[in-house]
Order: sequence, then C-alpha cells, then structure tokens
Amino acid sequence: MLNYNFNFPVQQVKEYIVELISAPVKDYLICIEKYSKVSSLSSRDIFQFSNLEDATRNLCKLVKQKDDPGLKHIAVGKILLNDGKIRNDGAYTKYGENHAKFAEDLGLMYSLESVFFLSCLGHVLDELEEDLYKKLLTRLVLRLRLVQKLYLDSLKGVVNLRDCLSVLSESTFIRRSSNVKTILNFLINSEEYDFRDFVCKIQVEKK
Repeated sequence: MLNYNFNFPVQQVKEYIVELISAPVKDYLICIEKYSKVSSLSSRDIFQFSNLEDATRNLCKLVKQKDDPGLKHIAVGKILLNDGKIRNDGAYTKYGENHAKFAEDLGLMYSLESVFFLSCLGHVLDELEEDLYKKLLTRLVLRLRLVQKLYLDSLKGVVNLRDCLSVLSESTFIRRSSNVKTILNFLINSEEYDFRDFVCKIQVEKK
C-alpha cells in the first residue's frame, strides 16, 4: 500500500469485510474465551478519545481525502479539529494522538515511527453502508485488549472497573472511564447481539 503505483483492491476488501461479519458475534466471543491471553493491562491498552466518530469514520474519510500521505499526531489533530477555531500545537497533537492510536487499536490505521497510515479496513470504512459499518465496528471493538479483559473477567462475576484499571491514577481513571462507557454503550446498543449480560456486570461508577 505504500507503493505509489499500488492499485487498491476496494472490492476485495469489501468482500473480506462481508466475510468477517458473516461469522456470528458469539463465535468471536468464544474465540476470546479460548485464545485470548490478556491477563493484565498497561496504560497503553486503556484507550482515550473524545469522539468515537472522529476515531473511526471521520478520521478514515479525511485521511483518504488527503491520499493517505502518512500523518503525525499534530497533522491528524488538525484535520479532525477543522471547525475554524484556533488551537495551540499541543491541543492538536494530543487530540490527534488519542484518536490515531485508538484507530490503530481498532485496526483502522497502522503506524511507522509515529506516522499513521490507513489500513485496508480504514481505506474503505467511509464507503460502507451503516449496517455493515456497525457490524464491522462491533467486531473491531472486540479485538481491543481492554474489552477482552473486561469480558473474560465478567465471566467470573461482577467487574469493578477501577480495580481493573488500577494502573491509572485517579484523575486519569476519571477521564478514561468515560471512554470505556462509550464503548460499552456502543456494544449494548448492538442490534445483532445482546451484550447486556456482559455490560451489566461492569461496575463503572465507584460505590
């Protein structure tokens, strides 16, 4: 894909996505139970973003419009925060870093020495119909190490999110727990699989 003469196989990638979502969500969960080796988390595993759309469809669409040149954090922040407001470089860099890294965790981007490029999935994401997009994103969310850890722990009983994210300071936990809630809400709103048994076992708020 880094070759300028590369002819991107859009149709083949879309067919691959259809193949991915043809496998029921339950099969993915069974694979997590059998093969996931996530026993602990680092701070890098605990994602941070401000807007889920900015880390998925918006980012992929905007990067593709620029012909996917390879973007550093600050450049990612500038194409996402394009509302006309003037911000300092630190704000652009932090916003870009959070959303590019989360897109990478989902498999929509990849990085080479902190320069981000679209993956095959990211290249076609903005072309997918809504139903197809949501089904694909559900499966990509399940590849997140944090989500796998929460799911595996939930099979044993109620999960206290603060205990699970003990690697974080209290102030950082407060910020990132809202991101976890966003992802859990996305799953519980799924129209193809009932995630309530899983999500309802995650105790997000401190008791």
